[in-house]
Amino acid sequence: MQIGKIFVNNAPTVMSNPKPVGLTGHSWRYKVTTEDLNGDKVAYRAVRLPKYARFDKKKAIVEWTPRKSQLGMNDFLLMAVDEHGATSTHEFQVHVFHDPSSKQLVNTGWPLMLTFVGVVFAWGMAQI
Repeated sequence: MQIGKIFVNNAPTVMSNPKPVGLTGHSWRYKVTTEDLNGDKVAYRAVRLPKYARFDKKKAIVEWTPRKSQLGMNDFLLMAVDEHGATSTHEFQVHVFHDPSSKQLVNTGWPLMLTFVGVVFAWGMAQI
């Protein structure tokens, strides 16, 4: 009777989830975490990133500051590969919105008419 072992290599599983929303002009950061059931070391790489995004493959961190031209959905595709070559992909989107706090209030006040005692005048504020 002969007894043998069969090695089954499982692909790494991505355990983390990114924030689905980013704001223009603000840093967006995501740390990828994985689990490998075989206990294999996992290497990471970026397959698709938005313009200006950076991926540190040693730390598995994506850093990005979205710009106004990147409003809307932005695609990411990351890959995790274990030391035996089993691969899993991690695809997600980040929806970028304009930062509402970056709008400035400007005094656009002007009298509607010459004001005299007892005469109403109006002024207004506008967002730009």
